[in-house]
Amino acid sequence: MVTHTLTRRLNQTAQMINSCTDYGTLFSVLQECRLSPNSINTNRTHSSIIKLGYGNYPSLVSLLVSAYISCDEPILAKRLFSEVHCLDFGLVDSNLMIARFMKMGEADVAKKVFEKMHTRDLVSWNSIIGGCVKNARYEEGFSYFRKMLRSEYEPDGFTFASIITGCARTGALGHAKWIHSLMIERKIELNYILSSALIDMYSKCGRIEEAKAIFDSVQKEDVSVWNSMINGFAVHGLASDAIAIFTMMEEKNIPPDAITFIGILTACSHSGLVEQGRKFFDLMETHYLVHPQIEHYGAMVDLLGRAGLLEEAFDLIKRMLVEPDVVIWRAFLSACRTYRNSDMAEVAVEKISRLESGDYVLLSNTYSSLRQWDSAARVRDGMKQKGVHKGSGKSWVETGGLIHHFKSGDHSHPETVEIYKVLEKLISRTRMEGFMSSTELVLMDISEEEKEQNLNYHSEKLAVAYAILKSSPRTEIQVSKNLRTCIDCHYWMKIVSRILNRVIIVRDRIRFHRFEGGLYYGTLFSVLQECRLSPNSINTNRTHSSIIKLGYGNYPSLVSLLVSAYISCDEPILAKRLFSEVHCLDFGLVDSNLMIARFMKMGEADVAKKVFEKMHTRDLVSWNSIIGGCVKNARYEEGFSYFRKMLRSEYEPDGFTFASIITGCARTGALGHAKWIHSLMIERKIELNYILSSALIDMYSKCGRIEEAKAIFDSVQKEDVSVWNSMINGFAVHGLASDAIAIFTMMEEKNIPPDAITFIGILTACSHSGLVEQGRKFFDLMETHYLVHPQIEHYGAMVDLLGRAGLLEEAFDLIKRMLVEPDVVIWRAFLSACRTYRNSDMAEVAVEKISRLESGDYVLLSNTYSSLRQWDSAARVRDGMKQKGVHKGSGKSWVETGGLIHHFKSGDHSHPETVEIYKVLEKLISRTRMEGFMSSTELVLMDISEEEKEQNLNYHSEKLAVAYAILKSSPRTEIQVSKNLRTCIDCHYWMKIVSRILNRVIIVRDRIRFHRFEGGLCTCGDFW
Repeated sequence: MVTHTLTRRLNQTAQMINSCTDYGTLFSVLQECRLSPNSINTNRTHSSIIKLGYGNYPSLVSLLVSAYISCDEPILAKRLFSEVHCLDFGLVDSNLMIARFMKMGEADVAKKVFEKMHTRDLVSWNSIIGGCVKNARYEEGFSYFRKMLRSEYEPDGFTFASIITGCARTGALGHAKWIHSLMIERKIELNYILSSALIDMYSKCGRIEEAKAIFDSVQKEDVSVWNSMINGFAVHGLASDAIAIFTMMEEKNIPPDAITFIGILTACSHSGLVEQGRKFFDLMETHYLVHPQIEHYGAMVDLLGRAGLLEEAFDLIKRMLVEPDVVIWRAFLSACRTYRNSDMAEVAVEKISRLESGDYVLLSNTYSSLRQWDSAARVRDGMKQKGVHKGSGKSWVETGGLIHHFKSGDHSHPETVEIYKVLEKLISRTRMEGFMSSTELVLMDISEEEKEQNLNYHSEKLAVAYAILKSSPRTEIQVSKNLRTCIDCHYWMKIVSRILNRVIIVRDRIRFHRFEGGLYYGTLFSVLQECRLSPNSINTNRTHSSIIKLGYGNYPSLVSLLVSAYISCDEPILAKRLFSEVHCLDFGLVDSNLMIARFMKMGEADVAKKVFEKMHTRDLVSWNSIIGGCVKNARYEEGFSYFRKMLRSEYEPDGFTFASIITGCARTGALGHAKWIHSLMIERKIELNYILSSALIDMYSKCGRIEEAKAIFDSVQKEDVSVWNSMINGFAVHGLASDAIAIFTMMEEKNIPPDAITFIGILTACSHSGLVEQGRKFFDLMETHYLVHPQIEHYGAMVDLLGRAGLLEEAFDLIKRMLVEPDVVIWRAFLSACRTYRNSDMAEVAVEKISRLESGDYVLLSNTYSSLRQWDSAARVRDGMKQKGVHKGSGKSWVETGGLIHHFKSGDHSHPETVEIYKVLEKLISRTRMEGFMSSTELVLMDISEEEKEQNLNYHSEKLAVAYAILKSSPRTEIQVSKNLRTCIDCHYWMKIVSRILNRVIIVRDRIRFHRFEGGLCTCGDFW
């Protein structure tokens, strides 16, 4: 049907040609010739144009050129343009011809069209730059890009996509960094195409760390971004990292596609992971529903062939459901050559009807390596008869801001004499080291001396020699090659890297080769990767010893991986010690980011800060790691300091940054900072997902602004239960149980199913407001109606609720009825109630039920005995604390004044304004005494004099924070303090009196809830 329709259209076109006499008809006919290519009709139309005198009409001629190109007649198209190149074709036609000639591979003709254009636009520049890159005219592409920057047109996403590809193919790292900086400077938005291209660029420029940093920072909705990262790790031989990305894809519900599996199978192949490769190949169709294509079979044949499993590879080829093509046989031939199996190589060749040059070369290599010169000669004769030539080896190297390319035996470079002098010296030095050229690789039966000469001047060797000539010692050398590097060059590079003590990176058609220090680096790197992914202290220690013995102790990439391995093995002391020994090394971006995250997770914030401060290059991940780590380690002031520095850097904070810094505001109760952070989010138009929405609600709640929290709640999307939970918990800590219950009711109306966290919040709200009946009801319904099984936290909230109400017997019965073993959370809540109601007997029962108590339980029990003046019992508990090395948690309070956050500890004298703070506090203490305040000395955990007990209570951290706020703020200003522990009864009573004396609102948020002191009263009703 399609063929019949096409034939009919061609006949109609032919009829139109015979009858056309005017410009309009000719134009229509040419459009049809271009859309339905037919050489005969196009030639006829050409003749008609000449006969009718339209040969100098630019629009017709340009369309005729396009028609010839569509008909796959490059010679006619080129000849026609050369005849009429003096015509002014106009903008649109010129752009069309540039694109068409570039597609034909006629870059020189396309350049002529571009150079004679009077007017150009963005399409013109994109066509010439993109065309040069597609035709491997990279230097010219960069040259046109520089000219474009000086023109009136700004490069767009399409321009950058082309020029990024040029950087990737040449491995020009300097150009790559420059292009990336231009994109940042011009605020080019990263869509999935540009994100993928940047990842690919940095990967192919040998900077897998930067590629990973880009990957971590961009949107990853499209599978192509994931594929670029997997392929990047694959060409670097980092199979474990590639597999980790694949696993992450699954966790993020990004379905892999055919390209994903090409990358993952290639990664397995380059790392010799046969079993994993087999597994992925089997699962791709059965589990992921991706049907194997030629490329997947090729990767598997390559994997099996590299492992020497030639029979299995051949069986796989025979079982293929599609006809194996040259990709399959090339992979198989390569394996045959490696394992010197000429018989199987012959079978492979016989299965191909028409071989490409690469297959002849591989077969000839196989015969040559076996010294079967007659067979090698026969293959070469076949190449000559079919006019087949071996692809020309080309290599690129970037020096002095320019890209230089070389061919094997090249003498065209203007500095050829100097290059060959450097190369000859290197060849001489490698011979002294015992290097012998692999002459069996040369495809001819000539003398050994001639073969050696043939190998000495391969393009990558010339490129390395030029880099040595033009760069300073110890500078890393990076070369890109269009073919697979030969074994001879591979061994030679290893020796040179050791002789010169320089890193040499060669990226060939297959993968990256990083030569550093000779033969052992790659093995150690692979072993450490395994130690990091499968933690084992013994293996890590042994590898560490090998690194030292072999003299690799100062190699940043190995040392950073070793630090990571120690951290993975849960050996923080060794990791910290190792870093302190080698902290002067430059670890690179990805390794530094990894160490910051790892050390922060260990609680070693100071070490993490050292890593960050010595980084030469940072990215978004670096800033997020240091800020988030400081917040997680309660180093809030430092977290805010780094956030301010980030705002002055080139990187914009993203959702992860704001999530961390919002948490810092919430934990310190820093309302000023909270408002500033929120305004920054609005200013930068940060989209509120459920994580940020929940965080903002929690932040305003904990900063004492429940109204603002509710306003956020009302304004955001509420599909996710976490947003509702944040609001319920906010009302709970403010003691607003009725509001928390109202939100719960609203959840039901909106059909948002509550989860375990919801019920923790609602039970806590009931507990803080003494709503025993409602609490019982919610606890009963959560399992019977909402199918949420009670967890330790829910039992803890119920024990707390009953205990606060003085229902100790009921609380104890509930504990005994628990289906799970009650833990320290339960007993702590019960002990707290025993202390409040001064029941030492039940407190003893609670303690006996715990095999190993935390400090908080000792303190609560000791408080109970102290409040009953049972000093002997209190002393006995304290002795138990000493014997077990248990210490009471340090009380800390934070207050925000003058745009800064200040923290205090009990009895603190470290603040620079300590003298003034204590003067204010002493005045307050004196005035409260005049009001009749007496310290609750029975709370002090020791049988010392009353005067000493009073001194102990007077300088609790929240009192110091309030004194500092009074010192630094104007009268009547509201004071807000956050504390990490539960505020004591003495401080609670004292705050009430101070609020009345000063006629000021004082808000204290402790570990349990908010206390708003105003006019001598507290919103908690003395119930906390």
